Amino acid sequence: MITTSNRNGFTLLEVLVALLVIAMTMTAAFQSVSSSSQTLSRLQESTFARWVAESEMANVQLGLVKPSVGLVSGNTLFGGRQWRWQRNITVAADPELRRVKIAVATADPRQPSATLVAFVLANPRASHK
Repeated sequence: MITTSNRNGFTLLEVLVALLVIAMTMTAAFQSVSSSSQTLSRLQESTFARWVAESEMANVQLGLVKPSVGLVSGNTLFGGRQWRWQRNITVAADPELRRVKIAVATADPRQPSATLVAFVLANPRASHK
């Protein structure tokens, strides 16, 4: 007696293996999307912080802020967020110059999102004579 068995459909084991493969694929896809989102957020934060630092540096370079030695802090609203900046001005090796360091952060100023350093004349008006 010859028996033939017609198999229609999948066994439970085949279905479970297929579900496992799908679950692993979807987990990898979600991790990739999450990682891309975090990278984009960090990139946006560092770009905006850099723009705030460049704006504050421009104020010093244009003479809108006197390059007095010392540490000054302030806040700037930019991109719908509050940015905290610190401007530290020190005397450079050449006493005619000042080293200006501006650090910008959203929350903790000890971990800035951007830092900018430049040198400016100590007395910009004296150089035009």
